[in-house]
Amino acid sequence: MGTYQPKGKNYLYIVGIDQYTAMPELYNARMDAEKIKSVLEEKYQFDADLTHCHFDEEATQANITQHLRGLVDVVGEDDNFLMYFAGHGEYDKALDVGYWIPYDARKNHIGSYISFDLITRLIRAIKSKHTFIITDSCYSGSIFTQKRDTSYIDRLESMPSRWLLTAGRNEPVSDGRPGQHSPFAQAVLAVLKNNQDQRLRVSMFCNMVLDAVGQNVKDQLPRGAALYDVGDMGGEFMFRLKDFAYAPVQEKRSAAQSEAVPTRGSNPGAPGDSPGSPAQKKAKPTTLKGLKKQLKGFLAAGEFERVFDMLNDLISDDSYRETDIIMQQARYNRTKREQNQGTIRSESAQLTFNQIQYAMIDLVDSLEEEDLILGEVQEEQPAPSNASEQTTNTLSDLERQGLENQATLLQRKLNSFNEALIKAFDPSMKFNLEEQIKETQHQLEEVRSKLQG
Repeated sequence: MGTYQPKGKNYLYIVGIDQYTAMPELYNARMDAEKIKSVLEEKYQFDADLTHCHFDEEATQANITQHLRGLVDVVGEDDNFLMYFAGHGEYDKALDVGYWIPYDARKNHIGSYISFDLITRLIRAIKSKHTFIITDSCYSGSIFTQKRDTSYIDRLESMPSRWLLTAGRNEPVSDGRPGQHSPFAQAVLAVLKNNQDQRLRVSMFCNMVLDAVGQNVKDQLPRGAALYDVGDMGGEFMFRLKDFAYAPVQEKRSAAQSEAVPTRGSNPGAPGDSPGSPAQKKAKPTTLKGLKKQLKGFLAAGEFERVFDMLNDLISDDSYRETDIIMQQARYNRTKREQNQGTIRSESAQLTFNQIQYAMIDLVDSLEEEDLILGEVQEEQPAPSNASEQTTNTLSDLERQGLENQATLLQRKLNSFNEALIKAFDPSMKFNLEEQIKETQHQLEEVRSKLQG
């Protein structure tokens, strides 16, 4: 038995600015930041001695950039870093650059601001396990233009991540009424306070904040996602409750170990079993071709859990496709959970399931022998020479039939997305549908080109 136990520390940096030397005063930024700091330290695994704050006159350009630069030398590869910034933001359309506005900024002097270019470089230089930036400022979404089961949750947490949650995209955002939290901070606090999960994934946290803001504020659409080209490896930061303790999880066995240890479905204690007799286990395909056929059958039937279980058992830790599987499983589990809780529309959930289905079909098609644990499947045996011509023709027919079926399904999927887009009224849902339409059109074009070739 083995377990993934985070070894590092959780560093927290809070910035909240109401008072400025040359900018309009804000009413709630500092209060928002102080309250979020309090919730994180009281409920989650953040300690006061690893927390640093800059409020109002302390939040100068030099102090903020110097503190982030200092973290480059302090934060280790096993540590996590979370930052919350609340204050003014600015966007230079001509330069296509966004900025945080520090306390001592001079109006219309971009040299006194903190550019997102610099923030991106600093994030890249901080070699943490996970970095998560939450920013409640105007135009903070422009930073995204800088290009780019229990054991399953453990694997997500064990891989590096770099995530950002912004209060809006490239638009002004509300500071709220004087004496009250901003709508964005109110949503962040509500999610953190009401969460009962021992480990809250950053992807779920972002989605819940986006939903809360979208339902209560017009013309403000937050964005939460992984950052490009700054070291994200498909993992996720976790908000861990104070009393959370890690339970051991079983490590993936190699092929050699699998021969000596009973697998799931075996019955090692059954009467009459001799030490040398093979363990009885659920039948599984012995060839890569058979594996692909079985996985596609499960996908066609909507049995996602069986597909993920099989792939988690068979995929080698050295395969780059392991990350793709983890991300698709994360999307499936999140959507399934939201569907069970009634927090997502059935149409939206079905669209996500369709997208996962086609992504997994593409992944299964791309599997190679080297992606699997050695010995789990056998190489394809060559056909007898007297039947080679017939087999070749049959395979060609099967391949064409499979591509035609895939093209039909993709076209249905595209039609479904287009119909949903016409009916959609929520901005975030429209955005997601437009992205899914683009991806589906690209997949359909690829399949058609194969058929024509």
